[in-house]
Amino acid sequence: MEIIVLILYIVTIFFLFNVFFAYKRVKQNKKLLQILDQLMNESTFYQQAQQYIETVKNKEYREKMKTFLLWADTYYQHDDLFLQHLQTLEPQYLLSSKRFLNEDAFFYLYIAIPNRLYSNHKQALIDKLNQTLQFLTPSIENRLFYRIHNDNLAFYQNQFHTQNYQSILDGDYGQFVYEKQLIAMYKNICATMLYRIYQIEKNQPEMQKLEDMVQSFMHTKLGERFCDEIGLEK
Repeated sequence: MEIIVLILYIVTIFFLFNVFFAYKRVKQNKKLLQILDQLMNESTFYQQAQQYIETVKNKEYREKMKTFLLWADTYYQHDDLFLQHLQTLEPQYLLSSKRFLNEDAFFYLYIAIPNRLYSNHKQALIDKLNQTLQFLTPSIENRLFYRIHNDNLAFYQNQFHTQNYQSILDGDYGQFVYEKQLIAMYKNICATMLYRIYQIEKNQPEMQKLEDMVQSFMHTKLGERFCDEIGLEK
């Protein structure tokens, strides 16, 4: 009987610890999103982001905010700030959690930021970003965002990985690790990249197959920006 009570006690403590840990993450993520929501107010965003970085004790969340800071640098085309902030980035801490993938931060680092830089014809900054992140490759090469990232890099060099994008649309991504709630976004990005490739190739029949999906994506804030960045003809 005493053993059963002890086991129940341990399970209860473990459960309470997980609840407390999850609460802390929700609270930190909410704070990050509140600051990110200020992006359109440039001075306020930079002030709040820098203050957060200087005061937060958790290295994982500090690096997430640095990622958002790099996104702001990219968005506002502050190239000098981008290089300055990139030098301070320690992305290995984004991999410190065994329970959470931090895919929001990696989405910016590997998909959103390179795409914006491509749109602004800043290949040198893409190369610099890739050099900074290169040491993470062994730890993330099985992640779905990294697969899309590499296919996008090829697109920027006019090399079209059509089949890779199509395989994701077809559901052939079981070998990759990803946040399940983001799979729809990844598919929308792949469909949009495919659509742009078919536009370049003037392949009207294939474009028509993707028309509804791409048009729906374009009606979102993210989709509209992404389509503009890759030069999609509306």
